[in-house]
Amino acid sequence: MVCEINGQIVDCGVFWHSEGGLFLVVFALLGLLFAFKPDWLIRFQIWSNGLVGIEMKVKNKRFYKFIRVLGIICFLIAIYAAYNLFF
Repeated sequence: MVCEINGQIVDCGVFWHSEGGLFLVVFALLGLLFAFKPDWLIRFQIWSNGLVGIEMKVKNKRFYKFIRVLGIICFLIAIYAAYNLFF
């Protein structure tokens, strides 16, 4: 597979073998964290918004479901990175 980067044609495998591990680790950790512990992300958002003086309240449970879906999407990106890295 060939990719064009900055007007140059390069092998796409070079990217995945050099940066694929980073994608794999970051997206797998974020995906698992968001899928199983969405309240940690919400507490972090409330804490960080409090630092800058913005009050944030979670009004319904759909926000938790959205964070879980975001976690599943991140984990799927990690699986794609693992596939491109190892196969």
